[in-house]
Amino acid sequence: MIYQLRLPIALGLDGLFLKLVKSLEQALGRPLPLDLQGTVARDLEKHLLSFDTCGCSVLCDEATVPSRWNKDYEPFLLSPTNEDRDKVLRLHLHLPGDSLERFAGGLARYLDGHLVGQGDERRAQAAAVIFSTFAPYTFHGEICRTIDLCKSAEARPVSISVVPAA
Repeated sequence: MIYQLRLPIALGLDGLFLKLVKSLEQALGRPLPLDLQGTVARDLEKHLLSFDTCGCSVLCDEATVPSRWNKDYEPFLLSPTNEDRDKVLRLHLHLPGDSLERFAGGLARYLDGHLVGQGDERRAQAAAVIFSTFAPYTFHGEICRTIDLCKSAEARPVSISVVPAA
């Protein structure tokens, strides 16, 4: 199953990552060191993919639905009007085992060294924060990567990088 991460351009991927870092710091009661943020950012990058034609076809938006985890999305992310189409960043999100929970738990494992002696409860808390940060932006693209426009672009993926919060 192909999932999309749809973000308002004003937020962007770096803004989402900053939101994640701030939420984790608040939940865990301590700052995340920059090197740890970098490790989490590099792992996140491995789950993201984009092509220069993503979202160029109206079919993309017409055949996209909120993921089963997305209960609270901004409507324009699902069905942007013509004037809003360029205000939505669309990225492919690879979810191990088709599970946002597994994805969140995988990112949370990088925090283990930061949470030494705090038990599984803190790791579960971190995974819940990661889940809740990503859930409102996850969508399922029912025809994603199947139309000719997409197939022709697959040979030219766009580089994606996440910048740790400073």
